[in-house]
Amino acid sequence: MTEKRRYRRHSLMCKVIYSNAEDPQKQIETTSTDISLGGIGLRIKKLVKGNRNLNLQIYKPSSKIPIKAKGTLIWQDRLRGRIGIQFTDIGWNRIKSLV
Repeated sequence: MTEKRRYRRHSLMCKVIYSNAEDPQKQIETTSTDISLGGIGLRIKKLVKGNRNLNLQIYKPSSKIPIKAKGTLIWQDRLRGRIGIQFTDIGWNRIKSLV
C-alpha cells in the first residue's frame, strides 16, 4: 500500500507546547515524532478533547525561541499515543527551517 501524502515527512524529535485555541492557558508540553511542510506528529498521554484548533510552539533543537504555529487536529491514535496536526498558519520560511 502506497501512502498518498502531499509532503514528504521527516523524522524530528523536538519540544512542542500546544494548547487548545479555546483554552490557551492550559498548555501541554510534549515531543514531536515527525514533521512535513503540511503538518506535525506529536506524542500524547491523553486524547485531545474539545475544539480541534490548536496553538503550537515548536522548539528547534538547540533553540530557546519557539516557532509559533496554528493547526487543526486531524487524527488521534490512543493506542500509540500520537496525534496528527495539519498546519493552518505558519510562516513558510520558518517551517522550511525545520524540515
